[in-house]
Amino acid sequence: MWDSESEKKSGNKTFLQNDDGVEENDVRKKGKVSTIIIALLAVVLTLQISVLGIIHVMPESRAATFINNELGFAVTWFENVFGDREQNMEGENGLNTRPETDMRVLISQQLHHNINIHNIEPMTTPGFVPTRQYEDDRITQSVPISNNLWRMEDDEWIYYDEEIVATIIQFNTRWVDYINHSSANILEVVRAGSLMEQSLRGFDQFGEVHKTFLLLQIGDIRQYDDIFFVWTFEEIESISVSEIETIRQNRIYEIETIGNRMYITRYFEE
Repeated sequence: MWDSESEKKSGNKTFLQNDDGVEENDVRKKGKVSTIIIALLAVVLTLQISVLGIIHVMPESRAATFINNELGFAVTWFENVFGDREQNMEGENGLNTRPETDMRVLISQQLHHNINIHNIEPMTTPGFVPTRQYEDDRITQSVPISNNLWRMEDDEWIYYDEEIVATIIQFNTRWVDYINHSSANILEVVRAGSLMEQSLRGFDQFGEVHKTFLLLQIGDIRQYDDIFFVWTFEEIESISVSEIETIRQNRIYEIETIGNRMYITRYFEE
């Protein structure tokens, strides 16, 4: 009597077992998971075939350009989000102290800071030239970053190279808003009292010129004590009442760390 009552209360929750003692409900669940995984793999394979077809059949098309440029950033973004930069253990306490060698990876991690720059990519020309005597001796004597660990925040390491690339992007995207719309938020990434701040505050052509930032290339990052130098190439369209011109320029940005922040202090024309 008690046994039949218990069976009524359990209803559909009663599990059946097969001859091997495996619950059939578990078998059904595993079967569904396997089906979903196979379906996802089939979708990924189909997309991959389509992408390769576009690249090989129409290599010059806009679709192929998009795949090569934009999806490349997506791949590196996923690698860094779902991977772990510290998997390659080196340095003290098993931490990777070396800077990232692939600028595409660094850029892809910091693209969320960009609003106004049409295209950001690694430099395609040499940056630092060892045999050259630079305008500032600190640049000549600068060296690659050896220990990339900067500081801890929320129990996670903040890396010099990542924050440097973020600062370069933030400055230049905000520079467009400053010139075109008088937005002063660029001063948040500029050191107070620096030559850069003086230059920005001296600008007096608001409303007379419009800038479009077409291309920002980021290259070598080198260090001199607490100062960092970053090589860039920039392509900017400038429109005024009298003319339209495209400005192409090489710059070396100087970045200084103060406390937990990084600031642009000046740049050198190449």
